[in-house]
Amino acid sequence: MKSEKSCRKCGTVKPLTEFYNHAEMKDGHVHTCKTCHLKANRAYYKKRIEEEPGFREKRRKICRDSYFRTSKWRRPKVSAQTQRKTALAARTRYPEKYIATCQCSKLRVPEGKQKHHWSYQEPHRKDVIFLDPMQHTKYHRYMAYDQERMMYRTPDGVLLDTREAAEAYYATLEDKD
Repeated sequence: MKSEKSCRKCGTVKPLTEFYNHAEMKDGHVHTCKTCHLKANRAYYKKRIEEEPGFREKRRKICRDSYFRTSKWRRPKVSAQTQRKTALAARTRYPEKYIATCQCSKLRVPEGKQKHHWSYQEPHRKDVIFLDPMQHTKYHRYMAYDQERMMYRTPDGVLLDTREAAEAYYATLEDKD
């Protein structure tokens, strides 16, 4: 049995370890080397991303769903007692967040959205912004909570002290990731 193969794309003779396995091929390996295969895949995805709006998000969702469906990854089971302790610790550390969450608990949330408090100060507690869960997670990644002011700050230290300032900052984050 041969231990080398010629790539049909670049024409280089390489060891079989440089080719992906493929059971339906005569020699059990794909006809292009891993390097050429990866280049072709990158070019394909780059072209699809440019041509089809929303392709990247659609592909990420497919891959994420596949990962959780097929992998052995599971969240560890947490006892009810541990959950209560964690919730109590959060309430103790951030009482203003707990109060704001309770005050706006009866607000009607559009389907597929989450409530986001841009400020936890008393006059703003019921003033929430409805976000998609992915957006919500992303925005919190790029903000830090200032407990003294009960508002969020950008990584540069700019205080998001009005709803308009917060929404303008969130708009700048849309291009990230």
